[in-house]
Amino acid sequence: MKRALFLLVIFVLFLSGCSSTSQKVKGLPIKATKVGDNANGTVPEDASVYTTADPSDTVICTYPPDTTNPNSEKITADSKGIIEIKEKMFIAQCNDIYMNPGEYKGKTVKLEGFCDRYTDPDTKKTGYYVIRNGPGCCGNDGVAGFEFTFAGTYPEKDEWLEVIGTIELITVDDYTTVLIKADSVKVLTKRGAEFVQN
Repeated sequence: MKRALFLLVIFVLFLSGCSSTSQKVKGLPIKATKVGDNANGTVPEDASVYTTADPSDTVICTYPPDTTNPNSEKITADSKGIIEIKEKMFIAQCNDIYMNPGEYKGKTVKLEGFCDRYTDPDTKKTGYYVIRNGPGCCGNDGVAGFEFTFAGTYPEKDEWLEVIGTIELITVDDYTTVLIKADSVKVLTKRGAEFVQN
C-alpha cells in the first residue's frame, strides 16, 4: 500500500509541472472542458475524464495541453525508434507518458536522471527510480521520472544514470502506473540538471 501511495505522490507531483499554457481546473493543471460544454457531448478517444463529487464538474482532460501551440514539444522517436525524454521538457514529457500510457506502452524510451529508491517497510521490496527534482508545493520538493526494473546490478542511490528501456504498465494495489523495463542502465560521470522546471 505504501508503495502505491509513493507512486501516486510522484504522479500527482508530475501534474504540477505542466506548461504555462495549460489551465487549472479543480486544482489540476490541464486543458479541460466540462462534458456538457463539449460540442457533441462525447468524450474524445485521447482524453481522460475526471469526475468530482458534483457530476456537473466532470471534465474532459487532454494532453498535451495545446497541440497547436508552436512552443509545445511533442515526444517523437528518433531513427532507431527510441523516444528521448530531454532535459529541456523533462517534466512535460514525463507527464505526457503518464497521462497517455496506452500510446507509449511497448515503446522504447531513453532518459537521464539520478537514481532513487524506495523500500516498502511491509513487503521489504525495493523499487528503483530514475528521476529529477522539479518544482513542488513547498519550494523544490517535487520529482519527475519513472520506476525501472533491470536484470543487471542496480546502481547506487544518487548516481547519475542513462536508462533505456520499454514502457510497461503495472498495477499496484489497484492503481495502474508506468514502469520502464530497462535494457540498459549506465552510470554516467557527467551529470545533467538535477532540478528541472518544464
